[in-house]
Amino acid sequence: MNVSSSAPIRRPLLSGHQLIAALWFSAERFDNGQRIRELVSHWQNGARAYRYDDGDLLIFAAPAHVDCDRSLGWPLLRVGTALCSAVLAKDEIAALPVADLHLVRGAQAQSRQLAQGSRLALQAWMDVDRYGLLDTYDCSQALAPPAADMPSPVQDLREVLGDAIPPPSAERSEFLADMARRRQQARRPDAAAAPGARQSSRGSFWQTLLQRLAMPARAAQAAGHAHSGHSHAGVAPRAGPIKPQAWRNWLARLANATLLGKMVGRKQAAYLRRMMKMFDEGNLQEALRHAVPLDGDLNSTGQAFDTPGRRDSLSLQEQRAAGPSMMFDPTLNAHLRTLYRQSFEKLDRAGRIDEAVFVLAELLNARQEALDYLEKHGRLEQAARLSLAWDCAPATIVRLHCLVGDWKRAIQIVRRDDAFAQAIPQMQEKWPEAANRLRMEWAEMLCARGDWLEAVEAIWPLPEERERAAQWLCLAERAGGGLSARALVKRAMLLPDTLDPQSDLLPTLCEDPAASHARSEMLQALLLVQAQTPKKSGAQQSAIARLANLLIAPLLEDHVAQRASLASKDLKTLIALSGDALLQADLPSKLPSMPARQLSEAERAKEWFAPEPGAMPLLDAAALDEDRTLLALGESGALVVDRRGRTLFRFAVPADLLVIAKNRRSALALARRDHLWRISKLDLATRHATDLGMLAFDFHARDFDGTNWVIATRQEIRVVDVDKAFSAHWRVGDLPGSIAAYQRFGTQEHFLIVDHERTAAQMWSYALPSRRLIARNDVADSDSARILAPRGELIAVGFERDNTGARCLRLTNASGFSWVPPVSPLDPAQDDQYGLRQEENWLFVGTPLDAHTLRWTLFAYDASVSVPRARLDWPADAVMTLRVAGSDLVVVDTQGRLFRCDLKSGEAWGAQVL
Repeated sequence: MNVSSSAPIRRPLLSGHQLIAALWFSAERFDNGQRIRELVSHWQNGARAYRYDDGDLLIFAAPAHVDCDRSLGWPLLRVGTALCSAVLAKDEIAALPVADLHLVRGAQAQSRQLAQGSRLALQAWMDVDRYGLLDTYDCSQALAPPAADMPSPVQDLREVLGDAIPPPSAERSEFLADMARRRQQARRPDAAAAPGARQSSRGSFWQTLLQRLAMPARAAQAAGHAHSGHSHAGVAPRAGPIKPQAWRNWLARLANATLLGKMVGRKQAAYLRRMMKMFDEGNLQEALRHAVPLDGDLNSTGQAFDTPGRRDSLSLQEQRAAGPSMMFDPTLNAHLRTLYRQSFEKLDRAGRIDEAVFVLAELLNARQEALDYLEKHGRLEQAARLSLAWDCAPATIVRLHCLVGDWKRAIQIVRRDDAFAQAIPQMQEKWPEAANRLRMEWAEMLCARGDWLEAVEAIWPLPEERERAAQWLCLAERAGGGLSARALVKRAMLLPDTLDPQSDLLPTLCEDPAASHARSEMLQALLLVQAQTPKKSGAQQSAIARLANLLIAPLLEDHVAQRASLASKDLKTLIALSGDALLQADLPSKLPSMPARQLSEAERAKEWFAPEPGAMPLLDAAALDEDRTLLALGESGALVVDRRGRTLFRFAVPADLLVIAKNRRSALALARRDHLWRISKLDLATRHATDLGMLAFDFHARDFDGTNWVIATRQEIRVVDVDKAFSAHWRVGDLPGSIAAYQRFGTQEHFLIVDHERTAAQMWSYALPSRRLIARNDVADSDSARILAPRGELIAVGFERDNTGARCLRLTNASGFSWVPPVSPLDPAQDDQYGLRQEENWLFVGTPLDAHTLRWTLFAYDASVSVPRARLDWPADAVMTLRVAGSDLVVVDTQGRLFRCDLKSGEAWGAQVL
C-alpha cells in the first residue's frame, strides 16, 4: 500500500549528472511496449525489475552515471537502504516512513515496498533467433612449430661460383684459428675484422703495443655497447650502421703525433708497394688475394694499425663484417680504384667472369654493378642468390628471383616488403609475362586487405582480367560509405558508359546528412582524378561532370552545417569539373569559415562521462570510418554498430580481441582456446568472415597492414603473413626475456623486453618498413612500473607526497624530466587502484574519484605534456578497454557501454549496445 508523507519536499527533482541506483518508468508516460523496451535497453547483469500498477522499477546491480535532464526514465538515488527520486535533507529523510521506494510527486513523497510489486523476468522478452550457433574447435592436438619459410642465404660467393674460386688454404685455417684465440683472450666484440682487411700475425708487437695503450678507452666504449641479436629468418636481418670505435680514433691521433705513426705508416706502405707490384707484373691471381677493399667505411670500426693478411680464396662474404680499415689519402684511393677497375676490365676481356665479379663486389664495393654484370652474362641464378645474401633493394631481389623461376621466394619477399609497385615497372618491358603474373599476385593481395579499388587499378592494365576488375568494382560500390563514393569516381574513369544516373547509391550519397564523410571522400577522389588525368575522353568527362554536379549542393550544405570543411580552391575545381559556367559565375569569392575546434587548444579540459550501460558485454573495439565501430562480444561474435549503437551487421565468429587493419577495411578476430588462439579474418567491405585456424603466441600487435602482422613467443619475434597460413616473412630470436611493451610510431617500432628472473630489460628498436635494426640498449633496472612512450622513450612511474601530505603520481622520462600529473591524490590503500594506459601519442591516467568512479585524465605527448586535455569518468566496477587509432578514441566495457571521441576536435558521443 502506498503511503504519502505530509511534509513537502523542497527539491523534488534531480538535475545534471547523478550517480543513480535505479530508474522508474511511469505507466502515465509509457505504454507497456515502451516500458519493456526501456527496461531491456537499460538492463545490467545482475539487475532487478519490478512491475506496479502505475509503472515499472529497474534497480541496477551497480550505480550508473546518468544525465538526469535527458533521461527518459525517472532517476532514483540510493538514500540509506531506500530509493528516492529527489535529493532529501536530513529533516525530510527523518519524516519519511520506512519503505523501499520513495517517489516524489507534487512535492509529496509516495512510499512503497518492493514486495508490493511483481518481479519481472526479462529473459522471456529476449529474441535470440538472430544469434548464430558457433562450431566448437578441437584443441586437443597441439600445433606443430612453424617451419622455416625461406632457406638460409649463401654465406659467400664461393658457394655460388663453385670451382671457379680456389678452396681455402691451410694457411687461411691457421690464420682464422689464431684470430679466434685472440678474440677469446681479449673477450671483446670488435676483434672480427672485415674480409680483405684481416690482421696478419706478422708485426704483432706493434699491434699489441697500440692495443694495450688503448685499453682504457676501449673499456669505456664497451660498457655502453649494445648487444646484437641473431635472426632466424630466411632473409638475414638488415645490418645497422657501424660507428668507428672511439679507441681506434684515439690511437690514430696518437700515432699521427708520435714516432709510432711513422713506423705503422712505413709498414703499411711496404705492404701496398708489394700489392701494387703484383698488379704491375700481371700476377692478378695473387694480387687479388692481397688487394685492400675500397669504400668500406660503412663497416669500418676505425684506423687499422697492422697490415692485412693474404686472402686464401677469392670469396665474397654475405655481409662485410665490421672491422678496422686502412685510411688512404684521396690520391692513393683514386689510384687504387683505377688499378682495380683496370683489373676488372682485363678479367672481363679474358672471360674470367667469376674473378671480375669478385673485383666489382669485394674490392670496388660495387655490388649492384656486380649483379648487373652477372645478369648481362646470363648468370641469373647466381645474381638472385647474391642479391638476397647482400640484402639489396626488394625490387631487385624480386625481379631476379622471378627471372630464375623461384616464384615462391619472390612472392614471399614482395609481400613482406610490399614492393609490387617498384618491381613490376622493372620487368614490364623486357619480361611482360613475369610482370603480369606479379601484377595478379598484387591484385589478390590488395583484395585480401580490403583495398578493392587499388586492386582494380593494379589489374586494369590486363585486358583479359577487366571483367574480374569490374566485379571488384561492384563489390566496392556495395560496401557503402566512402568506399562506395570513391568507387563511383573510379567507374566514371574506367567504365564511364556504365555509370547509371538512376543508381540507388547517388540519392543516398547526396541527400543523407549522415553521409558527409562519403561526400568528402568523393570530393578527394575527383580532385585526385583532375590532378592525375587532366586530359580525359569525352565519355570520361561527361561521367565526371555528372558526379560533380550532384556533389556541389550537398557539399556546400555540409560546410554551412559544419559537418565538413570545404576549401574555396576545391570548390572552384569541382565546379570546373561540372562544366557549369553559370554556377562558376555565381561562385562567391570566399566561403564562410568554420570555427576551429581543436582539443589541444581548448581553454579548459573537456569533461566526458560514460554512457548508460547496455545489454551486451563488450570485450574490445576498433574505430571504423563514418562513426562506425567494430565490437568484440566474445563467443557471441563480432558486430559493427553506428553512432547510436544500432547493429549494422555482425560476424558469427568468436571474438575476444580485435586486430584492425590500417585501412580499417579488414580485421582479425582472436578467441582464446587454452594456450592457443583461434583467428578469423573479417572483411568489413564484403561482410565475410574467414577462419584462419589456430596459432600459438604470447604477444601480438593490435593492428596490422592487412597482410603482415607482428606476433611474438617467449623465444622469438615474428612477422607473419595472415593470408599465407601465417608463414613468417621475418623473425628474430634469442630474446633475452618476454615482450613487456610494444610501440610503433612513425617509421620506427620499439620492443621492451624484460627478463623477470634477472630483473633486466632491453629496448630493441627497428626502422620500418625494412625492419633494419637501429639499436639494442640495456635498460636500467627499476622496481617501478614503466610506460613505453612514442619514439621508444621509457617513462618510470613512482609515488611521492605533496606539500599537504597527499600521495601523488610522479612520471619521469629517460632524460630525467619528471612531472606530477594534475590528477586526484591517492590514499596509500589505493596504490593498486590507479590506471595507466599508453595509446599512440596519448597518456591516460586513471585515479579513483569516489568509491564507484574512476576518473581518466588525458595527456598528449607534446610541449604541454603536463596539461590535462580531457577527463572521462567511468564506473570503477566495469572492465574497460580503450584504443586510439589516429585521432579516434574508442572506449568500451563489459557492461555494454560504447564511447567514441575525435581527439582533434574534442567531439564525443556515447551509446548503449543492446
